[in-house]
Amino acid sequence: MVYGEELEPEQAFSVGDTPLDVTGAHAAGIECVGVGSHHFSADQLREAGADYVIDSLEEGLPPIKKG
Repeated sequence: MVYGEELEPEQAFSVGDTPLDVTGAHAAGIECVGVGSHHFSADQLREAGADYVIDSLEEGLPPIKKG
């Protein structure tokens, strides 16, 4: 719920830096932006099934295509 309004899964996305973050986002029915970190690389997050991947937050988030 955001500002008292219900959200649908297609209105949300997750940002995470582990394969478990990707799994959790997908289990919740939402897309995930994988962010490479010192623990998991962008390639590892891509292999884990992240919908979008960036090398670090310094890049900024990618354009998220919703709906």
